[in-house]
Amino acid sequence: MRWEIRHNISATSIERIRKRKTIFCQWNYPEKQRRNQQNSTLKFLTFSWFSLLAITALFLPFIPSTTCLTVDDILDGSVYSNDTAFRIYNDDDDDDTTFPLDDDDYGDDDVNFNISSAAVAPSTDITVGVYYYPWHGKDFHRGTRNDGYLRNQLIEPQFPMLGEYDDTRPEVIAQHFLWSQRARISLWVCSWWGPNRREDNTIRNVILKHTELPKQHKITLLYEGGGRGIRASTNWDTSNVYPDMQYICTTYFSHPNYYRINNKPVIVIYLSRQMYNRGVLKTVLQKMRQAAKDKCNCELYIIGDHVWKSPPSNAAAFYEPFDTPMASLDAVTNYDVYGNVGSTPYTTQAKLDQHYQRQRQWKTFSEGKGVAYIPGVSPGYNDRGVRFANDNPGLSRRLDWNDEEGTLLAAHMVQARQLVHPSVDNLILVNSFNEWHEDTQIEPVAIDPTTRNVVTTNIPTKLTSGLYYETYGNKYLDIIRRATCPSCPPPQEEHYRGIILKRDAFKNLPLPSQVTAAALYYTHETERSAFRNRLSTRQHIVDGDYSSITPDIVSRHLQYSRQANISLWIVEWNGTKTLSDQLLQTQIFNRNDLQTLQISVLYQVRQRVKITNTNWDYSQVKTDLEHLFRNLVSHARYYRIERSPVLFLSLTRWFHSHKQLPTLIQLVRDTAQKVGIPHLYIVGDQVWRTAPVSNIEYPPFALLDAVVNIDVYGNLMDVSGQGEARLDTFYQRQRDWRDAAWKAGCAYIPSVMPGFNKRAWNDAADNQQSPIVSRQLNATAPPGSFFTASLQRARYLVDSALSGLLVVSSFNRFREDTQLEPVVGKSTSLPITLTQSTTYVGYGSLFLEILYENTKPQKNIALATISEEITNVDQILFTPLQCNDNLTLAASSCTTKWSDLFGTKSTYESLVIIECGQCVELGSQFSSSELNLLGGLDVLGILHIRDVTSLVITTPFIRVQGEFHIDAMNPVDGSPNVEINLVDSDVLRMEKIIPTSTNISECGTVGCDPGPKSIFVTGGKVVWHGMPLDVPTWVDLVDVVSSSITSDVVTPQITRPLDCSTTGTLIKKRFSPQTPNIFAKTAETSIEVTGSFGELQQQRSPSGSSNAVSIDVTGIRHCLAASQTYSISLRLRIVKEDGNSDTPSICSVSDGNDGCIVVVLDTMKDTLVGDMVTQPVYRGPSNHQFNYGEWIDIAGTVSLSNEQLDTANVYIGLRIVSRESNTRLELDEFMLQQQQTVACSENDCRDLVPCNGDAGYPSTLPFSGTGGGQPSIRIDDATNNSYWHFEDSGMIWSVASNCIVENAVYELQMKLRSDTSSTSPTSSSEVTVVMYLKSGSVFEKVGVCAENQGEWVECTGFIEIKSDFLDKSSGGFSIQLQRVNGGPFDIDDLSLRFSHMASFVQDIVVPKSIQQNWLPGAQIVVMPHSNALYHQQPSIISAVNDYDSANVIVTLDEAIPNPMIKHEGDSAAKVALLSRNVVVSGGHVTIYHTPSQGQKIHGVQFQEIRFQTGEDDDVAPIHMFKSDSVRGTEITANSIVRSERGCIIIDETNDVVVSDNVAFQTEGNCVVLKTGMETGVVVQKNVVG
Repeated sequence: MRWEIRHNISATSIERIRKRKTIFCQWNYPEKQRRNQQNSTLKFLTFSWFSLLAITALFLPFIPSTTCLTVDDILDGSVYSNDTAFRIYNDDDDDDTTFPLDDDDYGDDDVNFNISSAAVAPSTDITVGVYYYPWHGKDFHRGTRNDGYLRNQLIEPQFPMLGEYDDTRPEVIAQHFLWSQRARISLWVCSWWGPNRREDNTIRNVILKHTELPKQHKITLLYEGGGRGIRASTNWDTSNVYPDMQYICTTYFSHPNYYRINNKPVIVIYLSRQMYNRGVLKTVLQKMRQAAKDKCNCELYIIGDHVWKSPPSNAAAFYEPFDTPMASLDAVTNYDVYGNVGSTPYTTQAKLDQHYQRQRQWKTFSEGKGVAYIPGVSPGYNDRGVRFANDNPGLSRRLDWNDEEGTLLAAHMVQARQLVHPSVDNLILVNSFNEWHEDTQIEPVAIDPTTRNVVTTNIPTKLTSGLYYETYGNKYLDIIRRATCPSCPPPQEEHYRGIILKRDAFKNLPLPSQVTAAALYYTHETERSAFRNRLSTRQHIVDGDYSSITPDIVSRHLQYSRQANISLWIVEWNGTKTLSDQLLQTQIFNRNDLQTLQISVLYQVRQRVKITNTNWDYSQVKTDLEHLFRNLVSHARYYRIERSPVLFLSLTRWFHSHKQLPTLIQLVRDTAQKVGIPHLYIVGDQVWRTAPVSNIEYPPFALLDAVVNIDVYGNLMDVSGQGEARLDTFYQRQRDWRDAAWKAGCAYIPSVMPGFNKRAWNDAADNQQSPIVSRQLNATAPPGSFFTASLQRARYLVDSALSGLLVVSSFNRFREDTQLEPVVGKSTSLPITLTQSTTYVGYGSLFLEILYENTKPQKNIALATISEEITNVDQILFTPLQCNDNLTLAASSCTTKWSDLFGTKSTYESLVIIECGQCVELGSQFSSSELNLLGGLDVLGILHIRDVTSLVITTPFIRVQGEFHIDAMNPVDGSPNVEINLVDSDVLRMEKIIPTSTNISECGTVGCDPGPKSIFVTGGKVVWHGMPLDVPTWVDLVDVVSSSITSDVVTPQITRPLDCSTTGTLIKKRFSPQTPNIFAKTAETSIEVTGSFGELQQQRSPSGSSNAVSIDVTGIRHCLAASQTYSISLRLRIVKEDGNSDTPSICSVSDGNDGCIVVVLDTMKDTLVGDMVTQPVYRGPSNHQFNYGEWIDIAGTVSLSNEQLDTANVYIGLRIVSRESNTRLELDEFMLQQQQTVACSENDCRDLVPCNGDAGYPSTLPFSGTGGGQPSIRIDDATNNSYWHFEDSGMIWSVASNCIVENAVYELQMKLRSDTSSTSPTSSSEVTVVMYLKSGSVFEKVGVCAENQGEWVECTGFIEIKSDFLDKSSGGFSIQLQRVNGGPFDIDDLSLRFSHMASFVQDIVVPKSIQQNWLPGAQIVVMPHSNALYHQQPSIISAVNDYDSANVIVTLDEAIPNPMIKHEGDSAAKVALLSRNVVVSGGHVTIYHTPSQGQKIHGVQFQEIRFQTGEDDDVAPIHMFKSDSVRGTEITANSIVRSERGCIIIDETNDVVVSDNVAFQTEGNCVVLKTGMETGVVVQKNVVG
């Protein structure tokens, strides 16, 4: 039996008691005395352990029997079992034997708490799970934006300890495993948003395949129902549930780390309570359980996010989520702790106690019905950094205002521990591990690496609401650890830099797929090759003696760098006004051909410090740094790590030895911050010989972000031995340096050199006697072998967090013969005084090639030797490979089977190549159903996939330079024969395609970019058939079977377009001025607005007299009304092209009539381009004075005419014009809004509530009062939110009769709270409000909001319009809101919106042409002619039966809304087939510069086409790219489903047939002729839904 603490001590006091070594003692009085005592007494006693022993020995014989225990004993629940009530006395401070309770932790004089014999699990038996979000990716889940999450917007910003990381990198996940172990977390509940989404890919490919995944660490999925269509905006669509669960079942359940309860795989459903409220939870649970049973023959254990406020009051009544067979939850939990506790700045102990009282009620209720309860906890909440407009108040991580950081979570853990149950592994769920958007994360926040000081801030208050946020480090991991294991020793303290991840645990990682090569680049005024030109047979640079500040020389060096795969030049910089400074400013940073090359500098700081006796003068250094940071670092090509510019400092080890390193680093960082660089990434030349001892603090690690070894030669000279043994010893020392740096939280960058010889430099005696390092590993090894062996060792030491950065000691330092730059000349070993009998050869480009081979992505692809780079992409033309000329695909099959070449295994780590001249069949002989081509597939010959029934190919890319055939022409039954899943691959995204053979020169040395997740056709062709020929892909809906119609349908009349704003705001956008989008090609720039809230980007228009930005409003024409006045507001600035700013603008025009800023309306009819009509609609004041570069706000009104809004106009645009020449106009904010002067008078059947249901317009009172009173509008001072207040009345309003039609279903939504502040005599803490729809004298109840106690609650309800209700409508229709009981109340966000028509069908009639090929199991969709009120959703064919001689009946798996058929040809509803036998998921097909090849893409389903924002915006599922004539190409009978990138792009490609395709749930234009100049393109019979 275990003790359960019923009254809870605050976490702060518990920690204080623990530190004071406090014990608790119970005096057990004899029975006679006990009758005179209400309770036994538990005293706080605080002693040193020595005095405790003495007092115990002295006094215990004279007092009643006593029981003593520590606070950890009580928290651990591991002692005693007596049912006893204890009283804690708050004694005065002068009693030195008691703990002074001098705060208000326990109320007044004393506090009772009970210790009962309830079964409470020992701490060590607790299972801690966390909600884990594997969605961060390369953009930190959009967190790198300025509005990404709270902490990166604080002043000062607070970042994750790993920086804004990419969780697709294995080392990030490895660190999260380690942190989970530290906190005793053994379960991740991973957020899951659907197959092949970024979360799914990370879980499958990174987390579950991780080599360091602990055996005891479990994974389960949080099913994000809203992300899978189960939400209001998609009418609570459940169609994805069944296929989702089938996918999850086959993908995850067999993994040994997948979490099970009672041997059942666990699924957690987010917001199951909302699904229940909307009536779809039963369906969701049934589909989940059925799918698991059908696909995997297993039973699920389903946990619902169901606990909200108080449970149902009647425990004996039927409760669907708990009492329905095959549709019940197995367990419930509380995800939204924030919403449950209440959105107040501080939770406080009292409110937390109330919360856990309700949690105990839920536990009793659920367990009484056989459903387990799992407690949920959270450290705090603040989503204002990402959802500021929602205005949710933040919840502090402190329990109360005077408590410490973390006390809220600690208090949660104390109480949650008492509610666990062994049937669910004593599980507690923590929200969350890494949900940074809502600031619920427990993941460590970075602490300043230099001072180790905790930083606390509450600025900006608009985001923090005045709450304080601190850099808490590992605090929350340790809170959880201590709560679940009080007796465990504290973990060993770890140190991190806070920007880049460093961990000793990564030292055994395999060779990284990416190595970024950098080279030190030196400045020469005239380089005479020092050593090489003094050999007996003179060797010289290819370009001869040169000055490195010559443009042609720099161009040549750029070409060499590309050939060697060098991505970064670290330019030796000797300070301002030096030759190196001139080189950077005039020959490097002013070039436009740097391409992907980045630039950093190695600052030779030692020679810029003036040392006199003991005085160190850094004045010149400060001047240098200011110049560097202002004039060089700001360049776009300057090298950055995680957005921080990188500075290499020479000889920091020398400064350290003179105790000057802290002074130097402080100066560097202070200067950077002074010029506006908040964080500088400093790499120090610190690595020298042996590494520091690991258990002794090494100060440079705390000062520097990374360390590097610039002087490879000097370090190598300290190592004895020869050849490979010497290199092994040297790089073991480098490994020691890396490990020591990582453990201290500092990065390490490895370096290499090709060789060394300075014997000819300056004829100095010490140089002439210095040892050399040969470029040969030994006397018999080939030239370059030393460099190759060094690279092969160094690349294992790179840090993938730094993109595998590796430094080569020099690109062009000839005086020490460490250069990579090509050298020519005859071989020689003379004179011996210089060569020491070592043979030196004119090696040409050998070292460039060695570097390339050892740093390129690990792949099997030939090295192109082309030195010229393609500069005009239009020159590229790929042709069929000549090695395939004699190869044809036989009618039967290829002669070579896949298994003959590659075996029968299912996973291939490296690139798989179908060699040119080979014809390979992948057919029925391949036994596996999975083919994982992790390194990609390159088809140079012919690959033919045929006669397979269920093959899933997973790969990051497929390159087709030969032919790729797929034949799957059997009837369609919903089970694809071939499925190609294109998944993310960092390696592929980095590399570019270098073709082979015939086409080897087409992409130059840098390659052609295939884009992510690509099937990339260059010179080859695809011939795919995924369904029979001549089978319709869509047909007209002939009829519906009348017996399956639930009711007739009359559609309510909608007078306002459904996608127009109800608030009157048509366009509203603010952009960040830090990320301008510069357009320089045309005088005007168009911003396309496709809906009410179109995405705008900041625009800079080019210089010239016509200086303007245009906003295309054609897409929202239906939201605009003639003669209506609209408000327009702009935030813009005008910038002088010559750079002169902060001076008054001229801003004047000759005629004095036009203003400085003019808004004109451009319209163009469907005639010749250029037939544009322009009319001014707004003129700013002509004398508006402002400075160039100054942001100004302009506001006015515009009014449009009928002629301007005429539907014959194919273009309508607002153009903002600046009258100043030689300037650019930058637009930062734009808003177009309908002016609100009176209440909405229109009858909009979409919402029966007038437009001011949210009280947003204080002057608008559309409602009449009932009961003698009038509702009023109030504004909350704290939130600036408007709401309706009712003192002694309800309200009533009329409804247009055309809105009330039979079978229409309306949904009520509103917020209600009782007004406890009112002084009304009828005031009550509980209010019940009922909404009625009234027809004449008949009332129909819509919804009830009951038992409200002063907090905003959400109320919902539905009403269906019945015929008998319409029969009594002689008095018209109205809606009434009435109070049933209680006092005054408030209403907000009131709406009664049209939901759907209560009419459904399950049997539809279609032409007989589909009967033999659309089989049961296939997925179809019914597309009505008008979808204004109809939510389309896919259905599964259950059966196909004869109807009459021409038609068949198709029975669907579920009833669908009646599609309102019409029989007039094009007006008829369409029934489209979505399933195909060949499926391509997640990626795209691009036919790239490939003319004359007839591509065949027939009957293929493309689905889930999604990319990150801004990534390859110009791709589409099928993209014909600049391929000239491709006569014979057919893109037919395909389906494109759930694509964010449209459907098909035809770009400068002619003679293509696009026919009979089906598109469903796609975004953007479906079929695009890119330039409008394409010819011979036939687009016909395609259907888009």
